[in-house]
Amino acid sequence: MTSSSSNVSRNEKNRQDNEKTFKNLLDNIEKLNPKNWPLSNDGQIENIQFGDHNIRNLCQQFQIDEKSTIQSFRIYKMDLGKKEIPEDLKPLYKSIATIPVSTSECERNFSSMNEIMSPLRTSLNIKTVAALLFINCVGPPLTKFEPEKYVRSWLLNGRHSADDTASRKRNQKCDKTYESLWRLL
Repeated sequence: MTSSSSNVSRNEKNRQDNEKTFKNLLDNIEKLNPKNWPLSNDGQIENIQFGDHNIRNLCQQFQIDEKSTIQSFRIYKMDLGKKEIPEDLKPLYKSIATIPVSTSECERNFSSMNEIMSPLRTSLNIKTVAALLFINCVGPPLTKFEPEKYVRSWLLNGRHSADDTASRKRNQKCDKTYESLWRLL
């Protein structure tokens, strides 16, 4: 697995290392599938230690307790994968489920960040950018937003509303250069 873009040139050794790492990960994950377990003629698991090394590698990679996970994996193999996944094996399955299939989501989020951090908004605080990015990426659509409670909170904090008479009025500069053109429209 790599974090570099596919269009970025890399040297051959790095590319081969990344491919090897990815193939090892897939090989380790394959051992969790009951269809890949070797069975004896009587339908029982041939070697109870089959896949233990692979599970150990996955546990190290995802920082999960090896001992309890391997014990649960062996129990799961004894049942030939027909019963429910043991509780101590579930963290490994959940960790594997977090592996992204592609980088498209990351690319989409970086594009969103570029839209938020436009040249006109370069002075935004990092915390503000993070909050705006979070809302943009995982927040509800604008049609679901109900601003009433936020407006009430704003007003209760002593801030003025837009139509408040105590607020300073904006000086509107009326450029009449194109007024005759506007009348034609």
